[in-house]
Amino acid sequence: MFLSNKNTKGALLAGTGFLVFFLYYLILVFSGWGEITGLTLGVFFTKVILQQITTGFYEELNYRFLLLEGLKSTKNDTVTKVVGVLISSILFGLLHCIGGWNTYTFLQTGAIGFAFAVIFVKSGNILIPMILHFVYDFFAKTVAYMNWKHTAVFDGLNSVFEIMLAAMFVISAVILILPCNGLRAREQ
Repeated sequence: MFLSNKNTKGALLAGTGFLVFFLYYLILVFSGWGEITGLTLGVFFTKVILQQITTGFYEELNYRFLLLEGLKSTKNDTVTKVVGVLISSILFGLLHCIGGWNTYTFLQTGAIGFAFAVIFVKSGNILIPMILHFVYDFFAKTVAYMNWKHTAVFDGLNSVFEIMLAAMFVISAVILILPCNGLRAREQ
């Protein structure tokens, strides 16, 4: 079954780039955590919990599993993996610009999608990207209702957001390109 939790350790290792970025993101969020406004219990449950569970499941299923599962039946070399992951990431970034073009949104979501695609391609585990996607979106959606406290730590961390996205992308690209036997998906 495609929703198995096979190779969880390999998936988490393949997700090192995203996990480093996400740790940075959590520190950023909590260093600037301010007053929440307009987030009722109903909105929290529907827009933050239910919508993000659905989004994490749906987007990973479409932009990782369905697009990249076919790599197993190809020659499955490094170039094929890189091309597949890039196509998945570009489509994912484009999806997030469907309401209007925004280069920043395209690059940010494309980089995050790249990291999730690397996790799936290297481990064969789709549940870990689904869970990580949900957890990231949970915070991203929650902070949309927040008035930030501009502390020195928050402002300093916020000034390197793009650098951290780039670091996540580079770490994920290295993991994708390097042959790491411990990360490879175990054939069923």
